[in-house]
Amino acid sequence: GWGIPVGMTAIWAASVASKMKSKCWWGYNLTTYFWILEGPRMAVIMLNFLFLLNIIRVLIVKLRQSHTSEVEKARKAVRAALVLLPLLGITNIVNMMEAPLDRQVWEFALWSYSTHFLTSFQGLFVAVL
Repeated sequence: GWGIPVGMTAIWAASVASKMKSKCWWGYNLTTYFWILEGPRMAVIMLNFLFLLNIIRVLIVKLRQSHTSEVEKARKAVRAALVLLPLLGITNIVNMMEAPLDRQVWEFALWSYSTHFLTSFQGLFVAVL
């Protein structure tokens, strides 16, 4: 399970080390080499999002066969989706958005706080659910 991430990180570190002129790697995420790490991560998150959509589709089909009200069916589908969001890492989609550095201060604050909150408490969400 750890071989592929370690390999990608080693390739990224070697690439950055060979191209960065200083010992400080500040701004590494602004280089094209960052996509060695970010590309596969985005692909996995998008694949998980497709799994989530398929699970919701199957759940809705199954709920339509039961004899409960439409509101209760929708409530169950939404509850299932909310449970699966942190499990599949969908909360990391906020991390993939570019930081709104050229926008209003409140927009950057909203992005920053939501990113840090979702990332920090993802384990808690999984444990509670």
